[in-house]
Amino acid sequence: MHRKVEDKDRPTALSVVSTGTGIGIALAGLAALAMVLSGLPWRFCWAFFAAASGIALIGNCLAFRSVERDCSSGLKSAWSNLAQRAAIPLFVIGFAYGTGSAIYISFAADYMVSAGGVAGLPVAATPALVYICYGLVGLSGLLTKRVKDRIGLPMLLRLLMLAGALSLALVAIAPDTWSGLILSAALQGLHVMMTSAVLAFWSERLFPSLPSRSFTVALLAAAAGSVLGPALAGVASDAFGAGAMFIGTALLPAATAIMLRDHDAQERPANVE
Repeated sequence: MHRKVEDKDRPTALSVVSTGTGIGIALAGLAALAMVLSGLPWRFCWAFFAAASGIALIGNCLAFRSVERDCSSGLKSAWSNLAQRAAIPLFVIGFAYGTGSAIYISFAADYMVSAGGVAGLPVAATPALVYICYGLVGLSGLLTKRVKDRIGLPMLLRLLMLAGALSLALVAIAPDTWSGLILSAALQGLHVMMTSAVLAFWSERLFPSLPSRSFTVALLAAAAGSVLGPALAGVASDAFGAGAMFIGTALLPAATAIMLRDHDAQERPANVE
């Protein structure tokens, strides 16, 4: 993408790529709902997504045939060039994002089921409804670049972190209500897809000579949170209860939003020597 898409169009393109996951999540939720309500065999659902993955693989192979090889210089190959102070906020945001989103995916739907689900819907269909809302609202990630241009990156990051915090808090506060479930899942979908898009174009802006590697390190920070978060959340849930665990988890993105300063979210290139 860095070699085929013009600089001014990259944030939009990266937002579209990152947000495509929302469609798959919504379809998975619909498939799960069909399994609960109509008895659709799970094998049909797995076969559908396996076929879709194969088609995506073939499409990507064909699309990338025309992309020339990257003639990397010594500068581009140095991973140590990513160790810049300006990149610390990027990695902190990535860690907080990975931690909160992984805990939500791991525990939220099950907690809502244990709370009895929502009125008028089979309890077993609760996770499906969560992921349908999550995926559909997650498509708002397509607007990430427009929102960023209007309110600025620092404010966008604060709002996204607060959306993640409120989403987690709602799981603890109102797990058995329609409003709580829908708003929680919607905020989480918005938080995940928009933050993913931000990490993609923000890392590219900080390290225009290292676009792939800078995004990879941002994703590694998110992956670290995704591994550590659920493990610690499981221990906290056993010790203090699931509700307290969700409230405690919400404090991480909330604190990140409060501590973020305007100069932390710069879009100019970091000094790479």
